[in-house]
Amino acid sequence: MATGGSSSGSTPRSTAMDTLPPHHLARLLTDAHCHPTDDPRLRTATASVEDVYHALRAHPLSNVCIMSSSVDDQQLVRAIARRTQQDAEQETEKEKAKANIVPAFGHHPWFIHQISLEDPPLPKKEHYLNLFSKSGDDEDQHHHTSLANVRSNSNGHEQQQQQKSEPASSDTPRSKELLELIEYLPEPVSLADVLKTLRADLESFPNAMLGEVGLDRSFRLPWPPRARAARAAAAAGTANGKTIESGWRASKLAWTLSSFTTPLSHQLAVLQAQVCLAIDLRRSVSFHSVKAHGATSDFFMHMTRIRPRGWGVGFSDINIDLHSCTISAPGIIQTQKTHQNVFVSFSTTINTRQKALEEQIRACDPSRLLSESDFDSALPYRFPASATTQDEHGHACSHGDEAENEQQDNGSPGAEDDAKFLDVPLARRTWAIVQFMADVLDVTKGVGAESGTHYGKLGKEKKRKKAAAANQGKLSSSDEQDEKDHVDSADDEEVEGGAVGSADRTGEREKEAQAERQEALAHLLANNWTRFLANHSSTNGNGDDVDDDETDSDDEWDPEARQAALRQQQQS
Repeated sequence: MATGGSSSGSTPRSTAMDTLPPHHLARLLTDAHCHPTDDPRLRTATASVEDVYHALRAHPLSNVCIMSSSVDDQQLVRAIARRTQQDAEQETEKEKAKANIVPAFGHHPWFIHQISLEDPPLPKKEHYLNLFSKSGDDEDQHHHTSLANVRSNSNGHEQQQQQKSEPASSDTPRSKELLELIEYLPEPVSLADVLKTLRADLESFPNAMLGEVGLDRSFRLPWPPRARAARAAAAAGTANGKTIESGWRASKLAWTLSSFTTPLSHQLAVLQAQVCLAIDLRRSVSFHSVKAHGATSDFFMHMTRIRPRGWGVGFSDINIDLHSCTISAPGIIQTQKTHQNVFVSFSTTINTRQKALEEQIRACDPSRLLSESDFDSALPYRFPASATTQDEHGHACSHGDEAENEQQDNGSPGAEDDAKFLDVPLARRTWAIVQFMADVLDVTKGVGAESGTHYGKLGKEKKRKKAAAANQGKLSSSDEQDEKDHVDSADDEEVEGGAVGSADRTGEREKEAQAERQEALAHLLANNWTRFLANHSSTNGNGDDVDDDETDSDDEWDPEARQAALRQQQQS
């Protein structure tokens, strides 16, 4: 779940949803981040958890990593994970070839306003009045202090000395809005109880990750649907018996989104508590960062200091995936060079809205690159036949009630006649971003500079190469035109036939080269996923050291050797 993106750079390639990966490549691919339990059909009882489970297993992928995000949906991911465990004990070899489900448990920054740092939690009204008493300016000035005040005890439980202030006067519009909003907010739960449940889930499923967790400085709490009708009516207003439509449009955000964002200090306290637990259990993390690159960088450095490597398990001993990454290309380079445990993944659901996506992909260390769908349904659904993943991103990543009706329309049998019916949407979206990345990076000869990566090389050298390539392209076009101008008119028909044949051969070679790039990237991504889950220490998944073969974590990657090893593994 991520929003936002950069607005500069080259226009991304269009990405269609009408293809599936070839079988031999599908068995190498992983959807590293999706939210199938957010499907609105689960909330309306038109689909069941059992339906979602079977839809996930039917996906032609090697692995599907399903996220949880709130207090309410942990149980849904838990049910799917438990069913996966039960079936694994009695599956035939053929059934084992189905997609492997990797559960992830955690609390997303959009929903942690419900979590109280007090144990037991304060009464509902007092909890939310205290939480939202700080202004955004206060948060900007004090988020570094917040990091320093967050402390971890030996059991991994987190506590923060919460700054309390007297609630503002109830006469102000902001205070009135908050008092109205509180009526619709859930009862608070203590962080201590959240951590107990989170630990139990991670220990029950040794292959589970922590996710989705992170930081978000743009998200505003939405008004629930039952509050919006009244607010919309009030916002529309009347004048001389006529509805003021312009006023209604201007007020639309006011009745769909509130003015309140979860304070960064609170986000950091809950985030650190969860990440410390992941360190204790040596679990990988799927990380959300939106409009929070600076805060995210500060948090990573803070975790490196308070949980250093060499004094027990450290922050650097677990892997972090910046999912649907919206950080700028220079920011990606800086983060991955500073923290060797940080991976980056992209999705067509979110990232094809970013004009600088190609630059972001080139900025990544190819050996720490992952693919994902970041989609909210594993079930078949409908969308307009002309749509691409850029057009229909509103269907995904809602994680709330605002898009529920829109999503139900997309998935309903009564959709428009020109709509296209799509199954296995997670596989389609994962394959779409893999194709996109294969167009940008060529890892057939390795993951060095020859692959097209600019990891660590953005700057003057890149600009110089780009200018040289542009000039070469102009010269080539000019030469080709001169050659055409000198062709004898009597040979036009023969030349035309030869040109068509040459174009066909060129097209075939381009398709072959494209297929080779896609296959090489698929093998690399499979290798990256294995390393991402393995972290930097061999354990049994609950933080205990065990003897095991070392994980392949070499900086250099031998494509041919890796492909041969993976093929042998698939056949055995």
